[in-house]
Amino acid sequence: SAAAVATQPEAKAPAAQPPAAAKAPAVAAAAPSSGTSEIQRSLEQGLIPFLLLSAGGGLLALVMPCVWPMVPITVNFFVKQGQGQNGRAKTVELAIIYCLSIIAVFTLVGVLFSALFGAASLQRLANAAWLNFTVAGLFLLFGLSLLGLFEFRLPSFLLNASAQGESRGGLIGVVFMALTLTITSFTCTFPVVGGLLVMAAGGSYLYPIIGLATFATVLALPFFLLALSPSLIARVPRSGDWMNAVKVVGGLVEIGAAFKFLNTAEVAFVTPEEAWFNAEVVLAIWVVLAIVCGIYLLGLFRTDHDHDAVKVGPGRLITGSLFLCLGLYLAPALFGHPPYGQVYNRLIVGILPADAYRLASGSSDGGAGAAKGGVVQHISAQSSDPEVAIEEEKTVINGITWGMSYKTALEEARRENKPILIDFTGVNCANCRLMERTVLPRREVVALLSRFATIELYTDFVPIKTITADQRLELAEKNQEKQDELVNDLTTPFYVAVSPTGEVLGTIGGYREPSVFVAFLNQVLAKHEAAGKVAQAEAKPAR
Repeated sequence: SAAAVATQPEAKAPAAQPPAAAKAPAVAAAAPSSGTSEIQRSLEQGLIPFLLLSAGGGLLALVMPCVWPMVPITVNFFVKQGQGQNGRAKTVELAIIYCLSIIAVFTLVGVLFSALFGAASLQRLANAAWLNFTVAGLFLLFGLSLLGLFEFRLPSFLLNASAQGESRGGLIGVVFMALTLTITSFTCTFPVVGGLLVMAAGGSYLYPIIGLATFATVLALPFFLLALSPSLIARVPRSGDWMNAVKVVGGLVEIGAAFKFLNTAEVAFVTPEEAWFNAEVVLAIWVVLAIVCGIYLLGLFRTDHDHDAVKVGPGRLITGSLFLCLGLYLAPALFGHPPYGQVYNRLIVGILPADAYRLASGSSDGGAGAAKGGVVQHISAQSSDPEVAIEEEKTVINGITWGMSYKTALEEARRENKPILIDFTGVNCANCRLMERTVLPRREVVALLSRFATIELYTDFVPIKTITADQRLELAEKNQEKQDELVNDLTTPFYVAVSPTGEVLGTIGGYREPSVFVAFLNQVLAKHEAAGKVAQAEAKPAR
């Protein structure tokens, strides 16, 4: 297998076996850690934004037509069941059981997802062509279904089995009610859950569990809150024209997301620049869909399922205006002039296909303001031999040369007595693009990087045009094994500083603010210099 082949060259790397165990503690003992626990490590590597996205997904699923009409019906059921002695307590008890059951169902999906796939397998799964093609197809299917082109339903036997359990009544019946909701809302919740699982696979094994638990909590919370104050049900907006608007906009958003997954599937076979659904195509689709959502919400056209007279209230007016602003904000990027504000740098670049750097110059050769944020020059490999190609392929960013060969970097480090900085990155890594655009190009960072032998090791696919797709994947597996060997962590981005003798000087993972990253680089350089002085002192002959 590819993994088996990959282990052989790596066994020769000096990084795995420090030459002198007695000397290692002087340097390695004080090496900064990426976290003392899996939760802390996840927080450092972007868990909070992912949780916010999960919560947003739960909110989106809540207002979809598969779920929202069930809120008042279900709460009224709790109230009626609780009539009589201890009525309020009984109502709250049923609501708690119902909500916990919903959370348990979705969390169980996350647990099974993490249990079936280890950390390494999760990352491979997130980049697997078959999975991304499947998710893209389902997003298109459900998106068109929400637009009213056809109706998609799960097999009726699932719903019938759940309904039979629900008829038992009592607490068991409430549990089956929650199960029935998860089944009947499948067409609305699956695109969100599926998207979250694919994104979660790029992080640690905790991501699927925590992400789906957050999603389910937001989805279930209104049922509990309304059970505490049933009088609020009268204020809950009833199903109407606004819900059809949610369906239409949700369908268009899902169709837009499908093209991102198509790009991820494509780069399993070609480099990002060679993809059909590259950054320009995907961004053009997003711009058009955002404008269509905007003019639809402003009532400039209606669908067959809308009322004859569409009323544009404050909600539609604000949301429609925001969609139009988004479309106009992104449109200049199609003509070589992407915006450089925080919204684009921190939110948009990370979710665009990996060749988004080309948008800055309007050409395929990269240029000023590229995804790495500065003046970029690509030196393409000419050889079709993978081992030679990784030595030839380089990217020069603001004068800093990022190679792809650990062997070459180690030779440079020993020749010039400088530490190595390894950037474990990925073609489909959002936080990697964020670091590359907002942190690595800064002057103070560039000045420090010039004192390192810098390399970037891709752990999903190695984007070299002259080698085959299988060879790109095999090289990525080697890089992933190297990362696991050095730091026992497979998330990206992950920066590992290594001495010329192969000892780990420091690690830092996830997106970090410039000041934190500068402090990390300074700390590593100080350790390298201190280790050099110790080595010189030990080398002096005793008098």
